Amino acid sequence: MTDPELIKRNQANGWDDLTPVQKAFAYSFLVTYDHRNAAEEAGQDPSQGLKMLRHPLTAAFINAEQQHQATVGYITKEYIMVQYMNLMPMLMGEVAVPLGADKDGDQVIARKFDAANMKGVLSEMSKFIEEYSGEQDTPVNNITFHVVEAKNP
Repeated sequence: MTDPELIKRNQANGWDDLTPVQKAFAYSFLVTYDHRNAAEEAGQDPSQGLKMLRHPLTAAFINAEQQHQATVGYITKEYIMVQYMNLMPMLMGEVAVPLGADKDGDQVIARKFDAANMKGVLSEMSKFIEEYSGEQDTPVNNITFHVVEAKNP
């Protein structure tokens, strides 16, 4: 079977002729673009990286994955955490936010502590932290916020 035929068949069948080592190499290469590091990550000698990269089926798989990644957006846990962190100053009242419109239709901007939504953000963020708690030496402490109203003197 010629290389183009082999590649077409593998594209149609989910790259079933690639070994687990070849797939591990390809995925690692797609992260770092370092053939020596990718070979080592795949359990091979780093000096074999260039040879593995030049293998026609592996190269075709990497090319197909690059094309796929160019059309797909990935949302990572880190991205979500950063977005939550960006919300926190607004929810804590550290930054002015739009609150609505006055009777003339002008936008009202002010600082406002939003306890309910802040609690929601912290609750969602804690879900990510709990996933890492098994890797830590010390247990993760849960944080509890109590909102009290100030009494007028």
